[in-house]
Amino acid sequence: MSRLSDRYGRITASLEPHTLVVGALKVTRTQELGDMGYAEPLDALSRSLDDEARLTPAGRRAAKAHVIDLLAARASVDTSTGTGPPPIVVCGLPGSGAGDVAKRLGDHPGLTRPPRPLDEVDLRSMTFEYRWHVPAYAEWLTGSDPTGHLAWVRSATAVGEARSVVGSWLDAERLPAVRAAWPDCTIIVVRSGDRSASELATSVAAGCVAARAASGSRAEADVIERYWRWRVGTIAVRLDEAADLIDAECGPDVDIDGLVTTLT
Repeated sequence: MSRLSDRYGRITASLEPHTLVVGALKVTRTQELGDMGYAEPLDALSRSLDDEARLTPAGRRAAKAHVIDLLAARASVDTSTGTGPPPIVVCGLPGSGAGDVAKRLGDHPGLTRPPRPLDEVDLRSMTFEYRWHVPAYAEWLTGSDPTGHLAWVRSATAVGEARSVVGSWLDAERLPAVRAAWPDCTIIVVRSGDRSASELATSVAAGCVAARAASGSRAEADVIERYWRWRVGTIAVRLDEAADLIDAECGPDVDIDGLVTTLT
């Protein structure tokens, strides 16, 4: 990206935290965005986007709009009802199909799921690593204390009597913290039995290359694949270490009715 193009992008689409918060306030037409739990992840993400992602002007505008949308969505989440039924946490390696299983399970009668992934709404998500080149944010994310975020998620899902289905790639890496925060939860891990962690990483890396190309976030394909091989491999080790915390395992093509029966 040329210096002129970079300067133009920074002028027309500022990614400074203050600018993003003001944008979200305009969207929500409020004077505040609720609790300040978003402040630290927003600072880490916005700085990494600004300094590392090497976005085109169009990519910066898209990133700005996306983060503002997430902040506005977070402000609308009701966390005032306390603690609801124990959640069902569905997680797995990136590319394992865990997200699809979670959606299908959450749509089952008697269960529910948030309208949007709460890890993204709370700005604590590995999907930002997938979408953009944000290594500093990724380092912050893996080193941050998840206690406050998990408490927020539990309050955000305390709606009615139905159990909420939540979970993310990141939860697969931090199952001890999830179990400590939610001792009564049910943890389900989706395993892709016919594909190794290395094969999953290759598939995720290919999608990551395409996602970054669309936003102008430039990084060499071989660098991205090495990164995801390391990232997926690390999560796989953490999953194995937390095997005693897992309540059930399934494949991406699991019979949801049968899975629900085993949970009840």
